[in-house]
Amino acid sequence: SKRYVEEFESTRNAIEAKRVDWGDCEQELDGLRASLAGFDDEALRNKESARAACRQEEKKAWQDLSNHRRNLDIAERELKAANSKIDQFGGLQKESQIFVRRAKKAQDLANFIEERLKLEEAEARSKIEDSIHRVLDATSTKGLRAKLLDDYTLHLFQGDDFSAPKPRSSGENQILGLAFTAALVEFAKTRSKDDDRSLLRGTIAPMFLDAPFGQLNKENQQVTARHLPKMASQVILLVSNSQL
Repeated sequence: SKRYVEEFESTRNAIEAKRVDWGDCEQELDGLRASLAGFDDEALRNKESARAACRQEEKKAWQDLSNHRRNLDIAERELKAANSKIDQFGGLQKESQIFVRRAKKAQDLANFIEERLKLEEAEARSKIEDSIHRVLDATSTKGLRAKLLDDYTLHLFQGDDFSAPKPRSSGENQILGLAFTAALVEFAKTRSKDDDRSLLRGTIAPMFLDAPFGQLNKENQQVTARHLPKMASQVILLVSNSQL
């Protein structure tokens, strides 16, 4: 019986201890309830969702880091292989550099010549236009002016109004053709003594004219005929009886 008493006392003490623990838990629970009384369930759920999202982002970040490390390893191996090829073809690289320098010099020279030709062409066009105007002034009383375009097409204008080309009559076409031919002959003559080796020299050439008065009226025929000897050092005319 003594044993049962001891067991009873032990059990009672254990129950009492549990009651004390239970009371402590109740007090702690009351404290937690009081501290949680001001929290909103929706806010807690949002925070929990945010925490879960952060964990997912962290997981993804670790995965990305792992992928970057793998790609870095691949890139390092490729770089090592490329450096090996560069070392292998080092001699060829030196030869290619020489070729590149020579090609650049050739291109620079070509660009210089092209720019030089553009300047020469612009100067030639200006001189030819001036010669055409002198012939037009000497053979026409209409104050005609000509414009030589980049493709060497000739347009005729009335006076200094270059806004629109002037419609040309057959006689004006013939006078303009004579003026252009005379201008070319004169320009070739001025370049006959040019010592610039980058361009071909000009020459002193005769001017052949076939029926130069066919489309001109009597007045323009006489004016043009008087000016023909001045157009070139040698002028050869092929005319019909009606133009004599």
